[in-house]
Amino acid sequence: MSDIPTRRYLSERQAADYLGFSPHTLRQSRWSGKLAGIEPPQHIKLGRNVRYELSTLDSWMATATEEARS
Repeated sequence: MSDIPTRRYLSERQAADYLGFSPHTLRQSRWSGKLAGIEPPQHIKLGRNVRYELSTLDSWMATATEEARS
């Protein structure tokens, strides 16, 4: 077995569905630097494709939830 950790990456559409936003809103957040009033989740570009790591989206959701409570 390999010691390389497995990471799960989502497409822009999958990430938008996961976060509850439209793909257009998620795309705009990369340009504007804001999503729901806070910094958007980090993304990875592979050529023309944009990917989001699932654990990054989970961390972003936790931050967004905390911001909403304060």
